[in-house]
Amino acid sequence: MNGRRPFLKAENPAYPDLIPAQELLIQGVMVGLVRGAVKRW
Repeated sequence: MNGRRPFLKAENPAYPDLIPAQELLIQGVMVGLVRGAVKRW
């Protein structure tokens, strides 16, 4: 928390931290991503 307000910290420095205007509601947590193989010739 930044002081007393919750915020989402961006891991990529090219993106800003997300500070909600009113409330922050987290509905889930992403734990993985599965992608299909892509052929690159």
